[in-house]
Amino acid sequence: MRADSGPDGGVPLQSRDALLEWPPAEASGDGFQRLVADALQHQGFCSIAMPSLDAVGRAAALEAARGGGSSTWTLPKLEFEEAFLGRRSTSKLCFLEQASPLHESLAPLCESLEKLCEALARCPPGEHLGFQAEPRCQKLLLRATLERGERRLLSPGALTEEDVQAGLVEEHLDFLQRRKLCMLYALEAEATLELWPRGGQSLRLPIARDTVVVFRHDLMAFSHSQGDSGTGSSLALQAWLLEAPQELQLLGLEGNHLGMETLFGGPPQLSEKQVHIISASCRLPGGAYGLDCDWLMYGMQTDGYSEIPLLRWDVSVYYTSEPDKEQGKSYTKHSALLGDLEVLSFDNHFFGIPDEQARLLPPCCRLAMEGAFEALGLAGFTRESLVGAPLAICLADIGTDFDPFLGFFDAPEQWLAAAASRGVPAAGRLGYHLGTTGPISSVDTACSSSLVATNLLHSMLRTGANTSVDTALSQSMMNLLNPFPYIGLSGAGMLSRSGRCLSFDQAANGYARGEGIAGIVLRVAGRSEDVQDRLGAYLCGFINQDGRSASLTAPNGPAQQACIRSSLRDAGLTPGDIWITENHGTGTALGDPIEVGSVRGVFHGRGCRVLPITGGKSNTGHSEATAGASGILKTLCSLMHATVPPQNHLKFLNAHIDDAGFPAHFPVELWDLDVGREGAVGGLNSFGFGGTNSRGELWAGKRRRSTGSARQGRLEQLQTPALDSVVVTCPQCQSAMCWLCGQAEPSSVLGRQHRCADLRENFASYDLCSNCFLGRYQHRGVQSTLEVAM
Repeated sequence: MRADSGPDGGVPLQSRDALLEWPPAEASGDGFQRLVADALQHQGFCSIAMPSLDAVGRAAALEAARGGGSSTWTLPKLEFEEAFLGRRSTSKLCFLEQASPLHESLAPLCESLEKLCEALARCPPGEHLGFQAEPRCQKLLLRATLERGERRLLSPGALTEEDVQAGLVEEHLDFLQRRKLCMLYALEAEATLELWPRGGQSLRLPIARDTVVVFRHDLMAFSHSQGDSGTGSSLALQAWLLEAPQELQLLGLEGNHLGMETLFGGPPQLSEKQVHIISASCRLPGGAYGLDCDWLMYGMQTDGYSEIPLLRWDVSVYYTSEPDKEQGKSYTKHSALLGDLEVLSFDNHFFGIPDEQARLLPPCCRLAMEGAFEALGLAGFTRESLVGAPLAICLADIGTDFDPFLGFFDAPEQWLAAAASRGVPAAGRLGYHLGTTGPISSVDTACSSSLVATNLLHSMLRTGANTSVDTALSQSMMNLLNPFPYIGLSGAGMLSRSGRCLSFDQAANGYARGEGIAGIVLRVAGRSEDVQDRLGAYLCGFINQDGRSASLTAPNGPAQQACIRSSLRDAGLTPGDIWITENHGTGTALGDPIEVGSVRGVFHGRGCRVLPITGGKSNTGHSEATAGASGILKTLCSLMHATVPPQNHLKFLNAHIDDAGFPAHFPVELWDLDVGREGAVGGLNSFGFGGTNSRGELWAGKRRRSTGSARQGRLEQLQTPALDSVVVTCPQCQSAMCWLCGQAEPSSVLGRQHRCADLRENFASYDLCSNCFLGRYQHRGVQSTLEVAM
């Protein structure tokens, strides 16, 4: 017996005559695993006797192997040959794919080797083998002795640039860095295995037929040849046990806007025309305080209506259940309202407003300031960064519904002192307290105000009308504090007697009022980080007017159709591109059929894909100034979750809605959108009863929320194959390097696709970058980056 250096250079490597047997005699293989692990730890290899086949079965299997492999024998690339076949190899190989004819012909032998691999892989990591193994053997191959002249015919030659770009080097590097155990299974005549431990002397081992030698391929090289007699074909099976793939923690991404969109997906629109929806905030009835709760409220079919509380007005005085007998009263006593705490609470000191002024501020103005700061905070702004920021603001404001003489009789002097500041327009007050310096405006087009405001801001950003502005806030506000609008609308017969918006339902007889605020932050495309941070993209919007309709408040179907068609045309979309449309859907017997008819007129030729038609006012009421923004957020949530929420209070479709020959669907349960990584486009309508129609088109991708991000809306949809490169820090020079091949990555590589091309000498470490590595290379690529098409 001869003693040499061990596999780690310090432990003696000894040739032991004792063989282990497979399968082990004991019921559990734990004892067998410990023996194998002990042998590998002390000498780097272990010999295992495998079960023998009967002579007839063996002859049939080997004959089938020789015949089945005759057309598939090959050799690896010259740079890969030693890793698979060992040093000075005189063998050829054939990879055995599962369920292949050759694998089937060797099934009994392959199965024995695969079960041995699985048993060794079950060793607890760190306890026996010292690493976490993959559960199955990899790279199973059949090897046989080369015939005279075969090398010249089978060899594919050296690596080429095409091989590098095809990813062959990356695949081989992954194999080199994860290989741990190699198993050689002698099937025929006796063979010889020579092992070269790293930094030690070699050891020659004879391998008898039906014997497997397991050795640490990460610590020693090998060569395989015929037995000492030099005769026989030396047919053998070979496989590897690999370490589980390395897990990397992604700490950040760098790239331009186009590269990020390749990674995360993007809208069907050129990047220079894109306007991102960066963040959004809302406080809507039904507990929809924030975008996540907004989606849950719709998905759970929440009814946000309640009886009007005394805090707003005394129902017993202004309500009647018999409007025909009692004129001048409201025939409804229900609305979709925010909680009392939302209306009464306000942190005036945060905005620098004295107490005496805060008491006299309309609640909707106070809510708008809080909602605006929430939306901007989610977009990354702080109180300090907002001061002097060239931010455009457009406020949907149709009135505060607030008693202007509140507090006059209690403290007339304070009321008079605050009167001047109370007369400041709400939009100007918002800009003043936020400290912004961009353009500020307000919009009053009744029910379409907030969508009109958003469309105006989108147009300004998209066209670059104000070059100093790249970010805008669309804010809306609505409060219900006064009984007299109810009395007036009841006199006109516009309100629902049931106190609900029964959108699309046969029982619809008017709309029910609602309140709430919503803020939406838009930003011009250009920042690469916005591709990941954005909620979606605002593709286009359009605004038109009814003109002279049947009456001032009567809807105009042709004008609505023209609005929808124009929006699609300006966005470069076709009716078939739209996955969902959110209707204005107030629940009036006349308005709903006309609007659905307008949608039908535009989308009837879209093809066979069903178009879900929805309306959120059956959940949150008709929030008038906030109605359009509420529709934007609902559509955005539906696209982000690739799911259409059910329509609330829909039992029987309105008989006047004509859906014949139109692939429309009014969902009454959650409806999945079968969208891919490219995301989907949805649209929404918002029509003011004064005749101002508005339409918007949105895009969003189906994404999962990142649990580690503190910013709402930062979504993860990582497609790692689309990454140009993955870099880690070199522990020696602290520069960036490729995580796989160790090539130093200069900053100029940004925008170029990296392909691993360097193979270091056998057993060399890839822990250091190419600038710090002082060893030799088997192969070095002339060019290892590829220009990415822009």
